Amino acid sequence: MAITENNYEFVKDIESLGYTIQATSSSGGWNRLHLIEDGERVNFHQFRGESFNQRISEVRQHLAGTSTDGIKSDSYLYYATQGLLLKAVAHTLATDRPQAAMAHTIMAKFNAATNHILDKELKVYGKSVHEYSPNLTGVRYPSAVHEKNLLVEQIEAMGYDLQVKPSSGKNLRLYVLDADKNPIGYSGTTSTEDGQTRTIDDLMARIEGRARFTDAKIDKTFMDAIKGARAIALVDVYQKNTMSKPEMLKIAKGFDEKSLQLLQEKLSLKGIDAGKFQNDLREVKQNKHKPKM
Repeated sequence: MAITENNYEFVKDIESLGYTIQATSSSGGWNRLHLIEDGERVNFHQFRGESFNQRISEVRQHLAGTSTDGIKSDSYLYYATQGLLLKAVAHTLATDRPQAAMAHTIMAKFNAATNHILDKELKVYGKSVHEYSPNLTGVRYPSAVHEKNLLVEQIEAMGYDLQVKPSSGKNLRLYVLDADKNPIGYSGTTSTEDGQTRTIDDLMARIEGRARFTDAKIDKTFMDAIKGARAIALVDVYQKNTMSKPEMLKIAKGFDEKSLQLLQEKLSLKGIDAGKFQNDLREVKQNKHKPKM
């Protein structure tokens, strides 16, 4: 594949804001792109390696433009550079860096879905995208956003976010991200089914409440992926004890047959006895009605 300017657009935008990029390996096939300001790491974006045994030196060659194939537009690295750019723009605006004018120029290229993600990055600093673009039409104010899907709200209530990323072919992955934006697991889904197609932006719009789920089979398949993501989140809060058991019980009580099946799978993967999990939550229900001594 020939190297094109577009493959390096995000990298060049990051550098135009006065940052450099550092690539490091993480664990389990994950890597990180660090945002560097004056030699200090100010943020990072975690992403999958193209293969489990990919060397971090290969990632660095891709970033430097010294590899034979550059940054492929359908690669995890490509989307990671985009994610890091959003963090760079948010950091520049929120900390009043001198490159703010350049950040506004970069923002002008963003579509509605990208602006929504930027808004989330700015909220880390207690800011909003509307503070910097008051006439922005690509991002709706909360009153104009469709009601969020209940499952998504439950996942967010447990302290997690969702992010759709490409996998292979028409396959996609719905990642569950913790408070530090680190992935704790994912559900598989698809971008094409029964002649229907959904882009990543389409699916993120459904997650964020900017679009509604339809009766199309592809939307139902994506809903199953969200059920899987909810199961991942519930098992994680159970393990880490970061949510009260009455709150967990309230969520679990609404599980349909498919959700229960997925929960069973996630418990098994973590080596958690399903009976113990069930008894823990039942105990909450029973104790609730015990007379006080």
